[in-house]
Amino acid sequence: MIRKTREMIIIPDETQIHLPIYRKELLIKEERHGHVVKDFSDTYHLGLTFETVQVEEENYNGYQWGKAIAKLGHLAIQKDDTVVFYLPSFITEQQYQYLKKHRREFLIYKNKIGIVDIYIEENQFLIDELDETTVEERLIDVLYDRIESKYGKTNEENYEKKEGRKR
Repeated sequence: MIRKTREMIIIPDETQIHLPIYRKELLIKEERHGHVVKDFSDTYHLGLTFETVQVEEENYNGYQWGKAIAKLGHLAIQKDDTVVFYLPSFITEQQYQYLKKHRREFLIYKNKIGIVDIYIEENQFLIDELDETTVEERLIDVLYDRIESKYGKTNEENYEKKEGRKR
């Protein structure tokens, strides 16, 4: 049986930066998932700051930082008692292979899954947020349907047609 851990995983967009998967387990209760995103951004000079993420100084809310890194094209997975997937506007090969390989690992969360789906429409970032309160189907299936629809496409190919998107 796979145990649930507190961790943040960032799978970089290899079309922008050639980096390995960035994974950090949070061992101290006070450590927040946003710390990992900030460290990743600082280490690789991606430019995320408290101001650009639009949070107060020393606010490491994983949700805000996860959205910010996904807007840059990097996929983030925030694990705790639940797992939240921050999906960028398109899924790269490295991101797709990671998600495909680790699907069984995510099954332990059953419907304790959140999906923050970033997409671009009319040059603006928009967000679909899905969880057990908004979706009747199995969330893992919804997640992988979204991943498949975003894999290997550009922003324009993914979202130039709004028809067919579940809202």
